[in-house]
Amino acid sequence: MLLTIYSSKRDTYGNTYYAFQLTHLGKILANGVIDGDNFRKHHLHINGIEYVYQELPVREFKQLTKNWKYCGCNWEDIRQHIM
Repeated sequence: MLLTIYSSKRDTYGNTYYAFQLTHLGKILANGVIDGDNFRKHHLHINGIEYVYQELPVREFKQLTKNWKYCGCNWEDIRQHIM
C-alpha cells in the first residue's frame, strides 16, 4: 500500500494545507483532508504502508481535494481512516 501525503505551498497568509490518499495496486482505498502532517511513520511501516510526500500549488491542491472529507487533526483520528 502507498500513502501519498499532499501538502500545499504556502498561501498568501503563510498557511499550508494537508491531505492524504491511500492506494493499493492503483485502487484508491481512502483519502481525506487533514490539519497537519501528523502521521506516525513507525506505525505506517509496521503495517506495511509506504509513504511519499508531494507538494502542490495551492490552487491545484484545492482542486484535487475539493470533494474529500475532513479526517481530523491528530493521529488517532487519521488512523481510523487508513488502518
